[in-house]
Amino acid sequence: MPFMPTLDGYFQTHNTYRFLTVREQVLTVTGEAKHGMWRVQDNGLVRLYRIFNAAGVPVGSDVYNPSVQDDILSDYKPVLKPGLETGDSGGWDGYRYFQDADGDGQAAFVDIPIYHPYFKGSYNDHPVIDLPYWFSTLSGANFTNAKHVWEYASMQPNANRVGPLGKRAGLDIKEHYTNIIRFDLFHDARMWIQVGLGNTTRDVFDQTDIDNGNMAMDVAYRALDTSKVEYEVYLIERTFFNVPHMFVTVVMDNTDNNHMRYTRPAGLYWDKLVEMGLVNNLKTEMTYDPDMPVIDEKGEQVLKTMRYTPFYGLNHLNRPHDEGSGGWCPQKGGDLGFYPANPGGSGFPNQYEEATPVCEGLVLDIKMYANLDKYTWNSPIFQLMNSGTTENPQVYLGEGNQYGEFTDPYLVENGFVNPHKLNFTETNNPDSKAAQAISVTFEAVGESSAYIDPMTGHMIRADVD
Repeated sequence: MPFMPTLDGYFQTHNTYRFLTVREQVLTVTGEAKHGMWRVQDNGLVRLYRIFNAAGVPVGSDVYNPSVQDDILSDYKPVLKPGLETGDSGGWDGYRYFQDADGDGQAAFVDIPIYHPYFKGSYNDHPVIDLPYWFSTLSGANFTNAKHVWEYASMQPNANRVGPLGKRAGLDIKEHYTNIIRFDLFHDARMWIQVGLGNTTRDVFDQTDIDNGNMAMDVAYRALDTSKVEYEVYLIERTFFNVPHMFVTVVMDNTDNNHMRYTRPAGLYWDKLVEMGLVNNLKTEMTYDPDMPVIDEKGEQVLKTMRYTPFYGLNHLNRPHDEGSGGWCPQKGGDLGFYPANPGGSGFPNQYEEATPVCEGLVLDIKMYANLDKYTWNSPIFQLMNSGTTENPQVYLGEGNQYGEFTDPYLVENGFVNPHKLNFTETNNPDSKAAQAISVTFEAVGESSAYIDPMTGHMIRADVD
């Protein structure tokens, strides 16, 4: 069987590098340990931006009013491409901060629920979005040094398959998450929870601390007890200010409490859930500081409260100097666009403000892999060696000889006979100069590797010459 395609690339933010490789249809991503992440939660709405020079709809329009349906469909898109749609060559120009950004009384964007007719029923059976996710940026704009790797990987059979937790976080909404690949962690990679052991007088801040500018605190991480947490890990392509970026993402749901779950009991999304009879048993109170199962310093399973840190990131010691702005945790969800000025949030416009980021409450070891073809290699027939020829039985040819005859004096003197010897000699085959042959019948014809050629979109299998 031939080798599958091989590719290499890297992402970079803040002079920290993460390396991507594809070998034998396995995508690996290796970067730094304990990469800080923020919590965000989608609100069930999709923000659509007005195409440059399109008529649009008036600010404040009822998105369900039949009179504006056609205009929303024709004049608004979730992502605007450079050129005619943005009025410029840069995708950045498609992003808008304000409804009246275009200055003509027409809405620069509209927010519509995933059940809106715009989506033509694609999400009518979608599970309720009731889980947050933790995320962090892994790349700069357009991730040019890994674009070829990601474009290849995101076309493969296992790409763009979202698990049940991911769907409850809305990660399968294609208008937001352009491409997505689910990963497994290597055996020694962990997710870590900041538990703040409380060696100072308090392990959390109160308003007196904040008012006095005294925010001394403890930072202590403990491994997440994954036996008590359902979780999924993803690498996601999403536009950030209308330009593609790469994000690492973790979705979690504790098995012993409901601290992850939340749905805001108000707004267009909630109204549709009520109409569809989907609000029973939904948790409608935000848990700001979730209790998480961890492995403590004694190796015991315990429940500890996840503590936020006030920092943009533990590796940002002087962000105003290094990056030119910010340095502190945004402390609320929603659009990051204005950060560090108000009303800057921690994520995207379609997210709840009350889903606070709990900055660095979760950190992740960037050491993970994804099978791009088969879900697992744990199969007795995956890449079984007859899968390259699809023949069963398989004929093997070799030179004639007597293989395995003992010559060691000790063995010969004591009469040891090799029970595994093979005899391909003139005695057994008069044509001793000819190649000998063995016919082997396998349990089955093996499953071969396969890949999708990005140039043609065709599936190429290893067993096809």
